[in-house]
Amino acid sequence: MKRLFLALSVEHELAQRLARVASQFERECGPLAPHAAEDLHLTLSFLGEIADEDVDVTWRHEAGLATKGE
Repeated sequence: MKRLFLALSVEHELAQRLARVASQFERECGPLAPHAAEDLHLTLSFLGEIADEDVDVTWRHEAGLATKGE
């Protein structure tokens, strides 16, 4: 199983700044899951837990590349 989502990358400088202020966010918003700056992204849609054998067809479908019947 894979956790699939559609996301946008965060520009490197912004990601670095967000990582530096994460502790302030945590004080204001509650516990956060820490991530390295290079792993930060903006999730647009969580597709869910997808079976390994369905990953390729799921990506093609989300990208608008699926063939008829998929």
